[in-house]
Amino acid sequence: MNRPRLETGIGTAEIRGNLKLPFTNVRYSERMQLALRRIGPLAIQLALALLALAAVAFAPPAQGRMLLVPIDGRPVSEVTIAEMRATPLRRGPLPGSWVVDGERRRLSGLWAQHVLVLAAPAALCSSE
Repeated sequence: MNRPRLETGIGTAEIRGNLKLPFTNVRYSERMQLALRRIGPLAIQLALALLALAAVAFAPPAQGRMLLVPIDGRPVSEVTIAEMRATPLRRGPLPGSWVVDGERRRLSGLWAQHVLVLAAPAALCSSE
């Protein structure tokens, strides 16, 4: 069965009833696939590098200021902070979070209570 074809300078599209299919240009498609094959691994490496930098930047110190961020949305209580022998300094920048001074070893138990322990960078956790 011969279908009507629409010829253009870019490519060819078949006409099926009233529906016109998008133009396809094989050479352009092959060039795009080649470009994506080159850029894809580079983009993945860049994303992994940024993730590694963020992990290093927010890794909690052995002792000092840390940011306690609740994962489940429930605020971290001052009683919980006191039980971990940490000193609450001020509320954190995120809802329910706290900036505390303490030891990472003691605060690591908060993970079981759905609390993430991060470094408290001065730029994000400074008092105003």
